[in-house]
Amino acid sequence: MTMQVSLEANNGVVFGSDTKWIEDFTGRNYAVRHSFGGSKIRFGAKDRIAVMCAGDMQLAKAVADAIIAELQITDWNDAEQPIKRIATSTLALIGSYLSMECIIGIALDIPKVYKFQFINKLAHCQEIYKFVHSGDALNPAVFWSERYYR
Repeated sequence: MTMQVSLEANNGVVFGSDTKWIEDFTGRNYAVRHSFGGSKIRFGAKDRIAVMCAGDMQLAKAVADAIIAELQITDWNDAEQPIKRIATSTLALIGSYLSMECIIGIALDIPKVYKFQFINKLAHCQEIYKFVHSGDALNPAVFWSERYYR
């Protein structure tokens, strides 16, 4: 279960995420499901890029790591298509098409936030303004941002 929110602030971007991972190996020839605590946020480029992961965490983590490693600084101001290209090629390489999401924050003079979703074998990436929610516990994330974000 994942609850995440990203909020645009005066001088940056705020990411909030739970830390509960649930791994379900049922679709991977195992009949095991368990949970544990761990960060769902990956950092790169000397902490100028952060990526929150949701959905199938193994896939989301692989996509996040690929975005951090392959996204060029020249793409940071307009990263929708490069993020989508990197993410979809990573998913194709892995060969798994389970649902996942990543929220990507890039620290620029005017910070940028992008949301990449892969749901029902369809990829979508868009730039986000103000705030965005992700994860499968959407209602608490919506409540939190609408109640406390001004």
